[in-house]
Amino acid sequence: MSLPSAAAVAATCPVHFLGLHGLNEESDLHSPPINATWKTFESAVAAKADQPKRDPICGTGYRAGTLDLTRRTVDALNVKCPGSPHCYSGQSTTQGGQFLASRVNTDWNNRTYHLTCDDIVSKAAPVTVRNGKGTARGSGIGDYERWQVQIQRITRGTVPRLGDVTAVLFSCSPQPSNFSLQELRVYRTTDGREVGRTPTFQVAELPPQYQPDTVRIIRGLLLTDVKFYGSGDTHATGPSILRHVTWRWDGSQFVKQSEIDAGKPKRTDLSTHRVTVNGIGPLRLGMSRSEAEQAIGARIPEGPGGPDCKDLSIEGGPDGLLLRFSNDDRLVAVYVLSPSSISTASGIHRGSTRAEILATYAGEIQEPSTDELVFTPSGAQFQGKVITFAMDDNGEVDRFIAGEEEFAVPLPCGSD
Repeated sequence: MSLPSAAAVAATCPVHFLGLHGLNEESDLHSPPINATWKTFESAVAAKADQPKRDPICGTGYRAGTLDLTRRTVDALNVKCPGSPHCYSGQSTTQGGQFLASRVNTDWNNRTYHLTCDDIVSKAAPVTVRNGKGTARGSGIGDYERWQVQIQRITRGTVPRLGDVTAVLFSCSPQPSNFSLQELRVYRTTDGREVGRTPTFQVAELPPQYQPDTVRIIRGLLLTDVKFYGSGDTHATGPSILRHVTWRWDGSQFVKQSEIDAGKPKRTDLSTHRVTVNGIGPLRLGMSRSEAEQAIGARIPEGPGGPDCKDLSIEGGPDGLLLRFSNDDRLVAVYVLSPSSISTASGIHRGSTRAEILATYAGEIQEPSTDELVFTPSGAQFQGKVITFAMDDNGEVDRFIAGEEEFAVPLPCGSD
């Protein structure tokens, strides 16, 4: 067997160095024996190439050079071809080159796709994109002059029963109009053939918007973040409800597996947390009310207050826990009173005795009066923060409040 020169190899690129002798018709590019041969070649030959250090020729991972040509041929000689008429090591054919290029060199930003502009039409219309942008015209695009199409995301992964696939997210703007739609389609990475698409969202409001950077294929699932329009949203403001959406391949199409509202964090049960001079659970002094709501996954309704602060309860409880906000919308203290059993980080709670407090916070307790004990931690990082315990006539804790010293007073906001 004679080897072609390196110059000839470079001149005939793209080529199929396994040969695929006998490819004379376009239909042969999809024949079973040829595809079987390609799989053998891909695993036994191309995988041996030192791809990170080489300039791949025709997608094989080998360079056009004498040394690589020799390596290429030796590797090819060891391949056992399932279809011998289609396997002739070392011979370059034009059809073989087309076959190889179709499987490893799909240029997703420069090819023709078939789209419906998210079901504006029932039959997909051809759209040729160049550098990720294209225009569709003609009778197949509905009652519009044209579609302006742009690729927003290309991502690759593996899906069970499909293998290696590439997902492409398109933005489609029918003209004339002031809106755009999106369409997410999936293709076989090896040859660019379409597999399917995600179904159109059936919503009463304006169509939701895929978040392009989040489209990905993970653990066999196609997933992305999508923003939906709420009752108060408009076309001008855009959608505000963020959801995580996942699709799976059921053997014939992509079906939605889950749709989780990302705008509603899991609710935190603060009754299981302990109070410190810095807050409770995920709540930290200095948070705004909206930040606090986001942190615990629950509303903190507005309520009455005094000239400097307001004590607000959490929708759904726990009972006996109030969050004190300054009038400039900062969380400044956490207030525990009847009937709550929430304790401090050191275990002091309603019903604890004076003796227990003094023993627990030895050397860091002030006694401004017989009715109050004030824990003032000595660490520099706690400067300006205290826990004030209000005692009842039996010498037990009736209520306590932790936070900024100015606001950590166990009386309702506005009281003298």
